[in-house]
Amino acid sequence: MKRKTFKIRIFQPIVQEYRVALYEGLAEQYGERIEVWASERRGNEVSVLLKNMRYDYGHCMHMLGPFVWQRGFSLKGLDQGDVIVIGGDIHHLSTLWIAVKARLCGIKVIWWGHHKSASAKDLNVMIRLCIAKRLSDVMLCYTDVGVKFLVEHGFDRQKVFA
Repeated sequence: MKRKTFKIRIFQPIVQEYRVALYEGLAEQYGERIEVWASERRGNEVSVLLKNMRYDYGHCMHMLGPFVWQRGFSLKGLDQGDVIVIGGDIHHLSTLWIAVKARLCGIKVIWWGHHKSASAKDLNVMIRLCIAKRLSDVMLCYTDVGVKFLVEHGFDRQKVFA
């Protein structure tokens, strides 16, 4: 039996210039199977257009005090075994909600972020790690320091990558 080719959807607040090379490289590897969903703008920042990757910037960003909701994020077109990638900022409530829905539908969740921040308060870090542990299948860090930090905080080393 032939294994289904999985799709990947990355949810981001906006697409910034410094991420374009990463996304274009992912598009080279995964082609039509990968896409980015983001808002067109956040305040004065505007999402950068991607040349070789599918994207959907039609998701209005609403601020609710310290929290953010991006209207229109959905799992439409994704099936069990597909993958979503979310940023690790727990202030983005729509991203957390889409991760909950993904888990219930059998869609894999990659939680992407710094995970260790010099400015983070201990309580905030513990809350974020507790949520991440329950919502993610895999943790993706920027550095090996992040990997070490997560493993020290009880994450399975086989599911944490830099």
